[in-house]
Amino acid sequence: MKIMVIGIGGFLGAVLRYWVSGLMHLWYRGDFPLGTFVVNVVGSFFLGVVIGITEHYIIHPQLRLFLTIGFFGAFTTFSTFSYETVMLVQVGDFFKAFLNIFMSIGVGFVAAFLGLVIGRMI
Repeated sequence: MKIMVIGIGGFLGAVLRYWVSGLMHLWYRGDFPLGTFVVNVVGSFFLGVVIGITEHYIIHPQLRLFLTIGFFGAFTTFSTFSYETVMLVQVGDFFKAFLNIFMSIGVGFVAAFLGLVIGRMI
């Protein structure tokens, strides 16, 4: 049952990541990987919210697996972030590669921290 719950969450998270990344691509046509950046920051924030909430409220263990490992695990994507950064380096755009690393990790960290704080306040 745990595997099925994680799998369903993962399916939904991956589909939403595809949609959000696609919308970002329609909105922003540049060569900075904005879609991956947005899903990673948003996912970090909401994962922090969920974890913060679970520190004060008991949620069903399967719901926690669905959200944390399944949904947000599939919604965010470190492998795509890494690949897109390597591609920026390979084309010689070191500034955007550095910006992607700095912003993704820095803003992602802040988003996760703020989400955790907000989740703990709920």
